[in-house]
Amino acid sequence: MECALKGGLEERSAPLKHQKPAIFAHPHSSQDNQVDPLEDDVTIADGVTVNKIQLMRCNHQRPSKLVCDLLGVMFTMEELSTHSLTGLKGGASESVKPCLNKKHVNAIFEYTLKKFPSANINELRVAARNKLNNASKLFKKGSYQILDEE
Repeated sequence: MECALKGGLEERSAPLKHQKPAIFAHPHSSQDNQVDPLEDDVTIADGVTVNKIQLMRCNHQRPSKLVCDLLGVMFTMEELSTHSLTGLKGGASESVKPCLNKKHVNAIFEYTLKKFPSANINELRVAARNKLNNASKLFKKGSYQILDEE
């Protein structure tokens, strides 16, 4: 079993048959799937928190993959498909998309730069922009629909 939370991959021994896996074990829980959201949140930067299990599931192999996975954790597909990084008008586009929550986006970049000190902010922005463009294309293509809440 590998854990990708603390600065790279750590080897863990496999749990014994009578033990719960460490990722799912909860000290105050009587059931395997019960998770206390307050105790299982991790602050990634500037007071922005993410669920510890979701953070561990993010791909920590490359900075671009980590940025894309964290965007998927922090924002809905609706937000990703209808928002931009800056909120500014693009070159050929006549419409302006609202920007994503800047505090959350900056926290994603800050966390990623902590994990990958050799990465630069421009490559992280390119990865985020590609994620937003792909989400927008999927929405326009009709691969998923945004349901109105009533």
